Amino acid sequence: MKTLTIIVTYNGMRWAQRCLQSLRDSEVHTDIYVIDNGSTDGTQAFIREHFPEAVMVQNARNEGFGRANNRGLRYALEHGYDYVYLLNEDAWIMPSTLDELITCHRNHPEFGLLSPAQWQADGKALDRNFLKGPCSQNHRLQSDLQSGSFREEVYEVETVMAAHWLLPASTIRKIGFFSPTYPHYGEDDDYTARLRFHGLQAGVVMTARAVHDRQHRQESKEQLFYMHYICILKLFSNPSLSMGRAWYCCIGYTLKAIRRHRSLRPVGNVVKVLKRWRTIRRNRLISIHQKGNFPSA
Repeated sequence: MKTLTIIVTYNGMRWAQRCLQSLRDSEVHTDIYVIDNGSTDGTQAFIREHFPEAVMVQNARNEGFGRANNRGLRYALEHGYDYVYLLNEDAWIMPSTLDELITCHRNHPEFGLLSPAQWQADGKALDRNFLKGPCSQNHRLQSDLQSGSFREEVYEVETVMAAHWLLPASTIRKIGFFSPTYPHYGEDDDYTARLRFHGLQAGVVMTARAVHDRQHRQESKEQLFYMHYICILKLFSNPSLSMGRAWYCCIGYTLKAIRRHRSLRPVGNVVKVLKRWRTIRRNRLISIHQKGNFPSA
């Protein structure tokens, strides 16, 4: 069994040691593939010096999360890996994490994607977006969280952030790569939507632990406007939504954003989507018929 961990870095020196050392300490051996998106803080030199076993790819510019990860996914398929683990630069695993996830997938092959429970760096609580996201999507999981006892080996969820993803190679061959529709953010939600459309499930394994170190970050107003744009992209890219339904939701979300921010700027996001309409439509059709084999991914 061959496992490859893919890490996309961009000025990630503060996490590099802990992130990559956690892979060295893993009970299951994993090869490491790092794609650096043009760091200027010495990340590349640090990894080359202290983790020479990692394959290092240097991008001349910041390609974003999806496009950079696609380089690693393609490498994994070309080199015959059985599993791929996507790991954020600001995240790390426990020694048993990969073993627990791989064992779970072997027991439940209907799951095309698995994530461990994602904890804050201090280990005192689950990551807030993990709680608001996947943990809110499964009533049985919500109940088990309250009781502190997990009755299921894996809980099905609609989506889970790609800071920690175990992907069997069979999933990549069936679903394809990340969509080039997204400049940054939203790629993981789009991928899980396509996963479900093509008959696979996404799940979280709550007894497997990992860390996503972001509890002290604050979202700016600009980021909130940007996430409205990403939300619209996800609506029109989702192969399970009709275009009529997508437009209905788009109008509703935009009106809500206008009221929330007391600004007409969200209308500009709709205009941006319309300017990219042909590309968005093309990539949606590829998601349906060619299963994510995007020519520019």
